Amino acid sequence: MALLAGTEFAGYTIIRSIGAGGMGEVYLAEHPRLPRRDALKILPEAFTGNHEFRGRFVREADLAAGLWHPHIVGVHDRGEFDGRLWIAMDYVDGCDASQLMRTRHPDGMPVTEVTTIVSAIAGALDYAHQRGLLHRDVKPGNILIESASSGPPRITLSDFGIAREIVDSAGLTATNLTVGTVAYAAPEQLMGQSLDGRADQYALAATTYHLLTGSAPFSNSNPAAVIGQHLTATPPQLSALRPQLAALDEVLGKALSKAPADRFATCAEFASALSQAENDAGRSTVRRQVTATPAAIQTQENRRPRGRRRGVAILAVATVLIATVVAMGTYIRNHPATHIDEIHPMAATAPLDGTFRFQYRPAQSTLMGSPHPLPYEDYERWWAMRTSCNQSACFAIGLPLDPEDHNRLQENGTATRFQFVDGNWHESPRRKRDDMDACSIGADGTMEKGQDTTVTTSQLQPQSDGSFQSTVTMTVITSECGRQGGVFQTPFTAVRVADNPPEIAMPDPIIDELPTPEAVAGPVLAGSYQLTLNTGQTRSDGTFNHTSDVLRQWWAFRSRCTASGCVATAAALDEAKTPPKPQDWPVFCDW
Repeated sequence: MALLAGTEFAGYTIIRSIGAGGMGEVYLAEHPRLPRRDALKILPEAFTGNHEFRGRFVREADLAAGLWHPHIVGVHDRGEFDGRLWIAMDYVDGCDASQLMRTRHPDGMPVTEVTTIVSAIAGALDYAHQRGLLHRDVKPGNILIESASSGPPRITLSDFGIAREIVDSAGLTATNLTVGTVAYAAPEQLMGQSLDGRADQYALAATTYHLLTGSAPFSNSNPAAVIGQHLTATPPQLSALRPQLAALDEVLGKALSKAPADRFATCAEFASALSQAENDAGRSTVRRQVTATPAAIQTQENRRPRGRRRGVAILAVATVLIATVVAMGTYIRNHPATHIDEIHPMAATAPLDGTFRFQYRPAQSTLMGSPHPLPYEDYERWWAMRTSCNQSACFAIGLPLDPEDHNRLQENGTATRFQFVDGNWHESPRRKRDDMDACSIGADGTMEKGQDTTVTTSQLQPQSDGSFQSTVTMTVITSECGRQGGVFQTPFTAVRVADNPPEIAMPDPIIDELPTPEAVAGPVLAGSYQLTLNTGQTRSDGTFNHTSDVLRQWWAFRSRCTASGCVATAAALDEAKTPPKPQDWPVFCDW
């Protein structure tokens, strides 16, 4: 039964219905605590009693919630209420690619728009594959294009809640087809075989063909016949329908190979090859205006000769397989298709654009994870920020502004760079020499000035009110002043206050050669450790100090790694090895 506006469900307040399908209803709903609107998908009551489905739903929703990528619709929460399972996701105010095809491009989209969409979705898929997750339902209806009042529209891949671990591709269901779509599914998925990321690549290639021609590669009113074509038929030539795109035939043919080993190694390789083929063909030859009414739209079946008749055995297998298909609900937008003249790579969800005030709280500083308040008041710094994105990532650059006149740059100021990774802005480490008033003890016993070398970084976390919370982390890496290894941290808040001053020319922050940091293996410190300190072996000015015995302490460690290194923090445990409370953990950032 459809829910009315104002109804409360699992704490959410229903605003309106977005759509409905075989997998239940989707509503626009107010979050129970945060000032945010989510897409709330409520599954049919019949699914709640299916223990196998419930287990898969809980597991796969939890897996999807661990994904964050600028081109993936985020999953926030899931649960059960009044006997019905539900899942909350980002609400995307726009249309899906299938709607865009029907309303504006029934015979195929401009190739430059298609390659931009494919590059975005390929990046999202590779991101998930690197984390052991498959999508298994890539199709135009799951590619969302967000309305944009200014700037390029955002491109995202939805329904990652049906993802599953690659290593478990043969488990939980009798066949991997149960959550796939026949028109775009890879042969190995249709046959219930083990899957890897190349199955999603096949579906992305089939989707690409659809976006360029207006129809899926294999079309027939009988789904069993479509399955048979996926299993045995030669991939169709794009040039048969759009001769000017003949240069793309080889790329699509490779990605649509029957055997996974014959496809590209990654989705990004496929997207790159497609873009290169488009460039070789010449962009000027592929743009055209399309004006067609629904009556003028031809079906793929009419435009292309039917393939040869399939054998009885193939049709029998296909018929059995199609009987297991479960129609998955998708987002159905209740407004006209987004007007898109040209699609570009999306901007970061929380861009650093404009003049920002950074408010530091030194009284809350820590040293090595322990409270270490600094003896001065809160202070501010002002920055001019600019964000820019390429096909694979988003970057930002910050220029320090004069403390007294925020319309001009600070003299001798140093720019800092950020990259948007896993939902946060990661600052590139800055290495510098710091002046120290009290560095060493002179011959007369007085403290002398000096310098040591530090590395500073931060990680800005977007907040629902548009601000950013962060902690600046400074690590001392030299020993001139006896501070080597010290980790000082000070929290701060970044708030956008205005546009950038027009007289300041902001440089482009794009750094093409900078790769997106990926998690890498490192010397991980995780868990509780016993530290044995043999203080009897301590040296003092080269002489052993034998006044103390062996001491033992217990510490709890946690660590994180990116491609550029690892960082860890620790908290001391009491003698009973009682772990610290989560809020007592020191905060740390990657570099």
